[in-house]
Amino acid sequence: VVEFESELEQGLHLPVSELNQVRRDLVRRWEQTRLEPYRGRTIEIVKKVPRLTGEGANAAESELAVAVTVSDLASAQAAMDGGAKLIYFSGEVYKRAPRDLLGELPKAWALGQDRGVPVFAHLERITETHVLPDIIGSLNKQKFDGLLVGNFGSWELLREFEVPIHADLSFNVFNSWAVELLAREGASLITASLELQLSQVRELCQLSPVPISIVVHGPVESMVTKYCMYRDQGCKYQCQSQGPLVLVDKKGYRFPVYFDRWCHMHIFNSRELSLLGHLEQVKASGVRYVRIEGRTKDPDWVRSTSDLYRRGLSGENVEIPGEFTKGHYFRGVL
Repeated sequence: VVEFESELEQGLHLPVSELNQVRRDLVRRWEQTRLEPYRGRTIEIVKKVPRLTGEGANAAESELAVAVTVSDLASAQAAMDGGAKLIYFSGEVYKRAPRDLLGELPKAWALGQDRGVPVFAHLERITETHVLPDIIGSLNKQKFDGLLVGNFGSWELLREFEVPIHADLSFNVFNSWAVELLAREGASLITASLELQLSQVRELCQLSPVPISIVVHGPVESMVTKYCMYRDQGCKYQCQSQGPLVLVDKKGYRFPVYFDRWCHMHIFNSRELSLLGHLEQVKASGVRYVRIEGRTKDPDWVRSTSDLYRRGLSGENVEIPGEFTKGHYFRGVL
């Protein structure tokens, strides 16, 4: 309608409600006309995910155990000393040397064999095309019990190894449909999103055909970027020699910064995560593993933290000093 004219008799009253009704009718007719070409399309209503049986369904009946991410052999041994039952070994991703990222993996794997602890190779959530040949070449020389992968590209490329695959945090698994998809693709364990409440984790575990794990302690990554604050100075590996770095916001919160060997800048939360005081709720959720993030920590920290969680899961009353965050496990994001 470009122009509309109407002649009204003198004294005629036209209620605003009638004008509004005319407007609504006009909009409704326009909408019907616009949608007419799309009539006849049907929407398939998906069925509710059934309660599944299998390893995932029985996870609540299995012994809850500690998993730890580590970056070197000493930390892998420390985690096992502390009682860890699963090791994710990434190599020293936050250092340029040694050249072979997973060079210590065979020794970590052998140590795990002696102690009955599976050792998985831990791959980064961002794996650019140009680094994949190095990763594949390194893995071909190593022994390991499985792979912790962070994206579908790496997953597809690594299927040839025919080992168990664990899905990492970066898949952001938030619902049972995501769990079903990853399980169908071959994941034997799935790490739930950090944005879930524990009550939602419990629901996920009840519906999952595979075991679920959650991260419960340690530094949590907030952001990863290819921005380099030293770029204008020219790369002289300042990120390796001038660390550790922190970003300080206007409220004084300090955010640790690490640079990996592929020039990605990783910014971590100002407070580390800890659910040590809430292990009974964690047990009730039905997860199979509680995971400690130890890749930026020294072996002593890894050993003591693993031991605290082992003892806590055994029923001991354990505490850890310091200020921590519980993340979204009790307040959620929705």
